Amino acid sequence: MKYQVLILAAGCSRRMKKFKPLLPLGKGCILQSVIGNFKKAGLEDILVVVGCQRQRVISLLKQEQVSWVVNEAYEDTDMLESVKVGLSAIRADTDAVFICPGDVPLIAPATIQEIIRTYEQGDSPILIPTYRGEMGHPPVYSAAVLQEIQNHREEGGLRSFLQRHPFWIRYLPVEDEEVVKDANLPEDYERILNVYALKKQGVIQ
Repeated sequence: MKYQVLILAAGCSRRMKKFKPLLPLGKGCILQSVIGNFKKAGLEDILVVVGCQRQRVISLLKQEQVSWVVNEAYEDTDMLESVKVGLSAIRADTDAVFICPGDVPLIAPATIQEIIRTYEQGDSPILIPTYRGEMGHPPVYSAAVLQEIQNHREEGGLRSFLQRHPFWIRYLPVEDEEVVKDANLPEDYERILNVYALKKQGVIQ
């Protein structure tokens, strides 16, 4: 199957008060870690939606050899608009799309591979990883439902879209806590730095 990865990195990170995708992590930054995890899982066709601080982000994406598309209305729209901007640029021959925020940098590549295997073994058009009952990232969407997302106009973003189509969804419980951990707040970022250091030391997997 042909997969494309859509990473959302257009927002202004108002709650963090610093631009989340470019916050340092290891030898790179949070966004580079997100991209790297997908590449390590074997997914090379990656598209990033940019907006805020786009020139800095685009410079980084050129280094990573990753494509991008611009959400010009990033200051006035929610994440669903970035999703729609990204989906409008998805390749026509794509079978399924991973949609992932640009601030979940520690998801294990093995978890992404597990999502792929499970998705391909089933017939549900949407597969969402969960950790202890909580929906996580990155969900994968069949190309067959992408136009439905583009047509969705209700408040609540993708969550309300999923609530509208519960029978399309299969859930995959995983042991990777990072699928439900993002960097919305400064304390979230501190946690990410600590967990990253422990992973590097081999203290945790």
